[in-house]
Amino acid sequence: MTAQLLIEMPAEGAARLITLSLLEQLSQYAATSAANGDGPHPPQHVAPYRAAVRRLRACLMLYADALGDSVPRKARRRLRELGDAAERLHRADVQLTWLARRGPAPGTDTAGLPGDGARAAIWLSDRIVRRRQRALRALLRTQRDVRPLRRIAKRLGVYTTAVRLDAEVMQQSFARMTSDQLLIHTDALGSAMRTTSAAISRAELRRALQAVEHVAYLLEPLRTHADVEALSERVTVVRAALERLHHTIIVGRAIVRGGRRVGALHAAAALQEAIWGLSPPVANGRPPATPADLQRGLLVLAESLHDEVARSLEALTASWEQSGADEFIERLVSIAAQLQG
Repeated sequence: MTAQLLIEMPAEGAARLITLSLLEQLSQYAATSAANGDGPHPPQHVAPYRAAVRRLRACLMLYADALGDSVPRKARRRLRELGDAAERLHRADVQLTWLARRGPAPGTDTAGLPGDGARAAIWLSDRIVRRRQRALRALLRTQRDVRPLRRIAKRLGVYTTAVRLDAEVMQQSFARMTSDQLLIHTDALGSAMRTTSAAISRAELRRALQAVEHVAYLLEPLRTHADVEALSERVTVVRAALERLHHTIIVGRAIVRGGRRVGALHAAAALQEAIWGLSPPVANGRPPATPADLQRGLLVLAESLHDEVARSLEALTASWEQSGADEFIERLVSIAAQLQG
């Protein structure tokens, strides 16, 4: 269906067609996961599935007024569970990818490895791999019950047929609904970016990322509309820079979480030695990494990440400035005005 046809449709009919399309995409990705069974589900399989869940959930929110009560509460809860599990899987993949550049593969013997950073990287990777396995089991368990999502598709399909047969009721157009939402999220994007590009704020970063995603989702059905294609590409550049910075935040959480665990291990080792005089066992002629070794290694990783955070923030600021921030926002507002007209 062309962008012009969507623009001219009633908001309810267009929103339901888009949602049905997204449900179909999600079903296809879920089928790929089911075919893989309890296998490893590499990141290249997880990423599109996570993106499909995020977009579907976002569209249910963006088009909430048009969709009304056609989406059962149980189905929304199921989508939230799918989204949470996919997000945990995604975070683990981001963390493991970053750590893989600083240490050997998980399960490798760390004895004799050069540097505390490499030892800490493999220790942290082993822990994240276990978290990823738990997230994958949760996702597969939630995917097995497809009834709530089928109910959404059934309700939307019945309504879409009714709209085609009944041309008497005049409703708000999809163009006007998109325009209203575009103005809301463009304003949120501009406000969040002014804060995020000046200094790191996790809350503002999440707000900016959500706003730019929503703007991208709103523009996607209209890509063939005049001037939208080039603007969508600029949105993609800003979104990529935000995601790069967000990935550093995700990795930072893993390092801090590992630091808490190392602190507990350090205290336990000190207490054991004080009570029983126990020393770490020796393997292959060399003692394993001690909590102190791991703590030093985590500091090495933290310093490396600090430099990457600075580079990511610089790249974000550059992408925002190069997009012509004020003109970029004005173009989005102009598109919204065109849709109203």
